[in-house]
Amino acid sequence: VRLEDREELIRSSQPVLSNKAQMLRMPQFGLRDNLIKCELLKREDAYTYIKNYSFFLGTYNVNGQNPKESLSPWLASTDTAPDFYLVG
Repeated sequence: VRLEDREELIRSSQPVLSNKAQMLRMPQFGLRDNLIKCELLKREDAYTYIKNYSFFLGTYNVNGQNPKESLSPWLASTDTAPDFYLVG
């Protein structure tokens, strides 16, 4: 995977589906690893499913102190609550 392609995947907010052909072109680590990878790819539908999630990502700087006001208005800034909140 080229660096430009990898950076585009990181920035994308769209779901990324597996690309079996691309996975098989990745660097080879030996016969055993290739056999395992091929068997896993053949049975991928048996152990994977795709589900979309929504995330709220934010940073909140309180300068090492407890917040003086409630974070509720900030966390509830959208009509639909996200599935996950990630606050640093």
